[in-house]
Amino acid sequence: MECQVNFIIQILKECQRRNSSTVAVKKCVEQKWTQHVQKDLKKMTWGGPGCVSWYMNSQGVITSLWPGSSMSYYFATRKVRSKDFEFVN
Repeated sequence: MECQVNFIIQILKECQRRNSSTVAVKKCVEQKWTQHVQKDLKKMTWGGPGCVSWYMNSQGVITSLWPGSSMSYYFATRKVRSKDFEFVN
């Protein structure tokens, strides 16, 4: 949870610096990230072929898990890449 809070604080500070009222992840960044996460999730027990679990939605996409360790999540979320976001005034 601390990682998410830190990430959100960084985003809010960047919004404030830019005087932005809205921020969104760029579509191409979101798509690339989702593909990366889904690829890694397929290597996990709950994402393998033939596995059906509550983690998957009706399309067979896992939407509620991180496919790595807590430490890898920390490193993935410790710095906001502002170029990955659209800031709107």
